[in-house]
Amino acid sequence: MPEKYKDKRTAEFAAGDRIKEFQAFERQAYKRLEILEAAPNKESLILDRRIPDIETLEQETTAWYIQRNHSQKSVDWQFTTADARIRLKRLYPQIEN
Repeated sequence: MPEKYKDKRTAEFAAGDRIKEFQAFERQAYKRLEILEAAPNKESLILDRRIPDIETLEQETTAWYIQRNHSQKSVDWQFTTADARIRLKRLYPQIEN
């Protein structure tokens, strides 16, 4: 998890607080935070140039895919299932018996 967020509301949202301004795009915001938290450093999130065409994009993503698989990376879960249920409960509807 990043040590510090530029925006106070983003830090509160990442901590699990409900932010009124984020309600319309809450699921997308969680996805973006997951990407941000999974990144080893800020530079890995930034591409320093535009990719000129679809063929180059396909070649580069294939190379990244091969490199990632070759390094045998695995998922490093940062919280337990119980913690996930607490943190993400507002994203899923409650089913009454």
